[in-house]
Amino acid sequence: DEKWEIQFQKLVEYRRKNADCLVPNSFKDEKFARWINTQRKDKKRGKLDPDRIKRLDELDFSWNPDFEAWLRNYQTLAAYREEHGRCAAHKADVEDEPLYSWILMQRSKKRAGTLNPDREKLLDKIGFVWDAKK
Repeated sequence: DEKWEIQFQKLVEYRRKNADCLVPNSFKDEKFARWINTQRKDKKRGKLDPDRIKRLDELDFSWNPDFEAWLRNYQTLAAYREEHGRCAAHKADVEDEPLYSWILMQRSKKRAGTLNPDREKLLDKIGFVWDAKK
């Protein structure tokens, strides 16, 4: 319990500094990063105490960080479309290099058949440009 509480307090501090709980796996405090992943795994397996889940939820803990990161990029692209009337298709359209990399990754995943169908539908809904050459 004491060890859990120490790590939880680190998370409280991390959230205060970063405004989220998206602690990267490569975080300099490796023990803390492992603790974060353990909380996610334990919840998924039904092994995390409900009181601990509640405390983590109160911090807006990121139970599915991959999806949350995907959703942030999607929302950024949707805002771009709202502002410009079209989805960013080319590198020249996007000032945000990570967003452009994300766009390329979505295209690549679709070509490979590995893009989640629900995500593809969301991208289609905002007029995502699957082939930048057209």
